[in-house]
Formats: sequence, structure tokens, C-alpha cells
Amino acid sequence: MSISLRKPIIYIPGLQSSSLFVSISKPDLYPACPTFINYRVWPYPDNPDPKYAECLAQIFLTVYNQTANNISHQPGIELTPDPIGDYKHFRRFGPFAQYLESKGYRPKKDLFGFPYDWSLYYPGVTDIFAQLKTFIEKIKSDTGQKVVLMGHSMGTHVIRLLYTNYTTTEWIQDNIDSFVFLGPALFGCFQPYLKAFEGKLWYLPDTEMTVKTARRMASYHLLMNNYYVSGNFSIIRNASNFRNASEFFEYIEQNKLFDRESIKIAKLIEPSLKDKPVQPPVRTFVVFNNAIDT
Repeated sequence: MSISLRKPIIYIPGLQSSSLFVSISKPDLYPACPTFINYRVWPYPDNPDPKYAECLAQIFLTVYNQTANNISHQPGIELTPDPIGDYKHFRRFGPFAQYLESKGYRPKKDLFGFPYDWSLYYPGVTDIFAQLKTFIEKIKSDTGQKVVLMGHSMGTHVIRLLYTNYTTTEWIQDNIDSFVFLGPALFGCFQPYLKAFEGKLWYLPDTEMTVKTARRMASYHLLMNNYYVSGNFSIIRNASNFRNASEFFEYIEQNKLFDRESIKIAKLIEPSLKDKPVQPPVRTFVVFNNAIDT
């Protein structure tokens, strides 16, 4: 073990901010798609060919598994992120990573990324918490320093679940120097949830499949306003209805706005929406944005 003078940093990206690679092992089931093998499907081109909208929607469609009470991608579709430690393909982190590197930080020596399949976060990728825990312990062992855990947007939610649900206070204080929350989405970020409510899948043209995929994306539901934090603030207002966050899933179910699979997926993440804020057990630095695209 060598002692580093710099605190090692792990950066956890947010929704749609890390690359995903697709392999299709059952191409006969997806005639709208080419035969992809480890193809970088995300981020997709700024102006994708409309004929590929159906393929992208099928690739990202989430399936609810009744027996296991969890979610996955469709049969024959595998989505994988970059290897743990990489950050070169992260959206929005590039300029800050360059700044850190200019100050002496070295990729995969004391500056790391933690990519994950954000489309299934979190009911379909609960193993990432054990992976992150093991990764932190290894870095501390290799560098002799506690880790600075930095998250952006939904990446801060990953950190929140790590310290509230998947570790102990003692473990956090033994292994973590500090948390850094950038544009945090610890307890919701309603704008992405509007994508699910409206059935908008990025900038793809609306089809039956793209609407279905948007409404089944667990990470969109996860960014609904937290019930405890939002309180009685109304998120639906019209002539006859004033509904706060805790009534929203009931509202869409009663009005049959989403299909049954979408409702089941939404209810998988509902426990997170009921969580009360817990004080982080280590020093924490929070950077809020002000209508800046982060």
C-alpha cells in the first residue's frame, strides 16, 4: 500500500450520463434492430434516423418480473456500462475531469468513475451497491486514503442509498472522507419524471413503443418528488384535482394513464419516495445549480 497525498475521488454520474453498450442475442425477436454485439447505443446521435426509434425503444424497454419482483431488459437484450473506474465517456464530467487532471489527479490512480446501467436504476441493478462498496475498499487499500465520493444529479441518489440502505455509519466513516453532491437529486427532480408522464422518450418521435418505454423506465419514476420532502405541495393542478406527490401514482392508476406494467415498476421504487432525509454521516459539500443545464 502506498500513501497518496491526494484524496482519491470516485465520480458517480446521473441519469443518461454514462455510455451503455448493447448486445442482442435473439435478433429474431427484434427485427427493427441490426444485429448488435457490444454496440455503443448510448448516447445516441443528436439527430437519429427516425427508423431507429423503434429499435432504441425496444432496447430500453423495461420488463417487470413478477416472480422475482424486480426489473430487467427484454429477453435477448443485454446492456452494459463501461468498466468500473472509467469516466472518459461521461457526459458533463469532462471539463471538471480535465481540471482535476491538471492539478495532478491521474485516471484510475486517484480519479475514478463509477458507471452503471442508469436505465434500470435502482430495482434492476441493486448489485451496484455491493460493487461500489468493494471498489471503495480497494481504493482505500491501494492509496492509503479515505475516498471522496462525488455524485451528480441521480448519482447523488446512489450515494444516498449507499449510506442509508447498504452500509453502516461505521463503514462510511471508516472508508469515506466526504461526499460531494453536484446538482443533487437526492429526493426527486420532477422534470425527468414529466418524460414518463408525457410518454416522451428523449427526442425520438412518438410511437406506441417509445411511449411505453418512457413510462416503464424506473429511473424516471425514481425522480418523482419525494413524499416527505414535497409535503402537500401540489404537482397536478386543474379544475377538479389538486394532487401532491404521495397521491400521484394513485391518480395515474385510477385514471388509467399508464399500463399495468408501468404501475408495477413505479411501485417498486415507491419506498425510496417515502424515505425521510437522513443526515450524512461524513462531511458533505453540496453544489446547487440555478437553471443551468447540468
